[in-house]
Amino acid sequence: ELAEFPQVARVLARLGPPMARHPHRRELLLPAGNARGSRVMTFRNADKAAGIAEGDLTGLADAVFHDIPDAVICADYEGLIRFWNAGAERIFGFSRDEAVGQSLEIIIPERLRQRHWDAYRRMMETGRSRHPSNEPLSVPAQTKSGQTISIQFTVAPLPGPYGVVAGIVAVLRYATATFQELRRLRADKRGM
Repeated sequence: ELAEFPQVARVLARLGPPMARHPHRRELLLPAGNARGSRVMTFRNADKAAGIAEGDLTGLADAVFHDIPDAVICADYEGLIRFWNAGAERIFGFSRDEAVGQSLEIIIPERLRQRHWDAYRRMMETGRSRHPSNEPLSVPAQTKSGQTISIQFTVAPLPGPYGVVAGIVAVLRYATATFQELRRLRADKRGM
């Protein structure tokens, strides 16, 4: 994109990498080059009208991993958390710094841990879950405060070198309110 703006490319090369990039506009916040402080440089906005360019998945990855309200968690082969997004922080109460490097056990109620690890090992060995991949799994989970909540999640294996499974990625949704409402509706129906 900078090929169309050779003067901009030269200025950027002198200033160093951008400090920030606005996620929805073609702007870069450049480091202070003078006593007046940082400044914003705007590029053409043609991509707004054209939509997302084919093959440009940077914005998609940012939205999926950082902006959606659902938790996105990646864990390695041993079950240690390697990625924890803002949705996971909101749902479970652990900051990214508190969660990354910890075992998935921080969000699994103690009574369910053996069943979880049995299924996790099976996923690491076979690359498949025993649950249908097109249906979210509903389970209890635990927050930092020890509160039990209801979640729904889907999980997929992360491929590693030579086709072996290196870990998992899971998308988890807070579902406590939904399950409470279903329970209430069932109770109302029984009372009719």
